[in-house]
Amino acid sequence: MFIRHGSRSAKEKETDLFKKLPTIRNKMVEKISNSKEKCPLSKQNWENLKKWQWNATYDQDRMLTKNGKKELQTVARNYKERFQHLFKGPYDKDHFNVLCANTPRTIESSSVFLDSIIGEAARKAIQNVADDDGEDIIKAYKDVDFNDKNKKIDDDPNSESNRFLRLPVYTNIIKRVSKEFYFDVEDDKTKAERVKSMYDLCRYEQSWDIDGKSVWCSIFSKKELEVLEYSKDLKAFYTEGPSGNELNYNVHCLSVIDMMKHLSVPSGPKVTAYFSHSPALLSHLTAMGAYKQEPKLTANNYEAMSKRIWKTSTFSPMAANFVGVLYNNNTVKFFLNEEEMPLPGCKNNLCDLAHLKKQFDHCKPQPKKPKRVKQPKQKK
Repeated sequence: MFIRHGSRSAKEKETDLFKKLPTIRNKMVEKISNSKEKCPLSKQNWENLKKWQWNATYDQDRMLTKNGKKELQTVARNYKERFQHLFKGPYDKDHFNVLCANTPRTIESSSVFLDSIIGEAARKAIQNVADDDGEDIIKAYKDVDFNDKNKKIDDDPNSESNRFLRLPVYTNIIKRVSKEFYFDVEDDKTKAERVKSMYDLCRYEQSWDIDGKSVWCSIFSKKELEVLEYSKDLKAFYTEGPSGNELNYNVHCLSVIDMMKHLSVPSGPKVTAYFSHSPALLSHLTAMGAYKQEPKLTANNYEAMSKRIWKTSTFSPMAANFVGVLYNNNTVKFFLNEEEMPLPGCKNNLCDLAHLKKQFDHCKPQPKKPKRVKQPKQKK
């Protein structure tokens, strides 16, 4: 099992921007109220926008939320019901191999998930927080070369994701929203930042609210939300996805090798469960050769990608979960977010273990790389 943490609060720098939205909202409301133009929102959404306040519950940096716990409890109950025989005792480390990344949200996510299946006492007997060797498996995306590659994508103005942000299909959203909601700024960078903050808060509040509602989503049309989602998918396609970059295919080979080791040794733990983050799950799927996207996502082919395979909201939502189950006849079935997952060369989603070993032949043990030492920040 490879499980992403449940819904979390935003990063500190995102929250700082969200906290500016009440002031921005007040100015928007004032200007729209005094305008002769028709309000761009429905009556109900207009009232909701006027009433909206930032919820200080979510001030903390990237902490598991109440709804995030409910997500994990639901996933846990579903798997317990589906594979009851796997979650029976004895509850010890010979039978259960549980490892969580060393962050508060992943540790708490693993506790909530396991408590829902086997109870707190049993969980404490088997739960482990990853050391450096463990994190090499479940957070392999922290690899130095992989991160250097992704930084270049972020910094390169001609990367596909950055080019898309300059195309009319994207910039027209910024122009419309800033005009209809009376942004009191002139520079394009600030306008773009505000629109991005509104969209990001829309996504976060949908995950925080049990009913999945956010008034900030009503700022955008359905078509605009699809464009904004594509911008996220496009970036992830080149940072973690099957874009053709060799690092993307190989960075999480350690987790694939580890998976195959556990599937190939019947005498080992009957359940192996890892709790990590979205880049780990996406990179693991890429290393497996799952969900290959042809044609590739680019800045210029958005209109042709409405039915694309590569969609991160499908693959790695909060509490995303990947599972491989070994059956008695040496076949394996994979599940992604509780649905059967197709893989090339597998019939009816049943994969012969020998075929998988060939499928993952590109994943070979590599010598351990030295860690990059973080330099202390210089005081100004």
